[in-house]
Amino acid sequence: MTIPVAGAQPPAGAHITGIEHVNDRWDKVSVYSPAMNKVIVNDVYKSPTSGSPTFYLLPGIDGGDNLDPGGSWAPGTKSWFGMTDIQGFFANKNVNVVSPLGGQFSWYTDWIADPGKQYQTYMTRELPPLINQEYNTNGKNAVGGLSSTGGTAVDYAIQVPGQYQAVGSYSGLLNPSRDPQQIQLTLMGGGASAEAM
Repeated sequence: MTIPVAGAQPPAGAHITGIEHVNDRWDKVSVYSPAMNKVIVNDVYKSPTSGSPTFYLLPGIDGGDNLDPGGSWAPGTKSWFGMTDIQGFFANKNVNVVSPLGGQFSWYTDWIADPGKQYQTYMTRELPPLINQEYNTNGKNAVGGLSSTGGTAVDYAIQVPGQYQAVGSYSGLLNPSRDPQQIQLTLMGGGASAEAM
C-alpha cells in the first residue's frame, strides 16, 4: 500500500496544539494526530534562515525515554536532543531538525491492530505539512532513524515516494523479513506483539 505524499495542507484535524520555546532556536511542538487520536511532542531545532529543508530524526525503540526501571533519566533525555549535540552541530547549518518523542516499541510504523500506533501516517502525512507551515520551510525533507527505526526511515522513502529526498539509517535493521524473530523479541520487551504490528 502506498500512502499519498503529504500535500501543502495537513489532513483534516491535524494541528499544532502548543509550542514551548526552550531557547531561541529550540521548540517543543505539540501536534494532535487524528490518525492516533493523541498529541505527540516533537523537538524542533530551527534553521537560522527561513526557506530551509527539514531533517526528521526518528527515536529508537525507547521513543527517547529511558526504559531501564532502575535508571534515573528524565523523560526525553535519551532522545536525539538529549543524547547528541544537535544544537552545536546544526548551529550554522541551514536546516530544521525535527524529532518526535514517544512511540516506545512502535517501530514508528502503522500497526494493524493498534490504532494508537499509526506513526507512518503521522510522519508522512500529518507532521510535515504542519512543520512546513509553522517554520516556513522549503518543503524538502530528509529522514533518519536509529536502530529499530533505521529500517523504518528507509521504508518511509519507499512507501511515500517524494516525501523524503534523502534517508539515513543509523545501526538500522534494514531487512526485517530476514530476522523476524528480532522484531518479535524487541516488541516482547515492551509487552507488544509482532502480529499486532
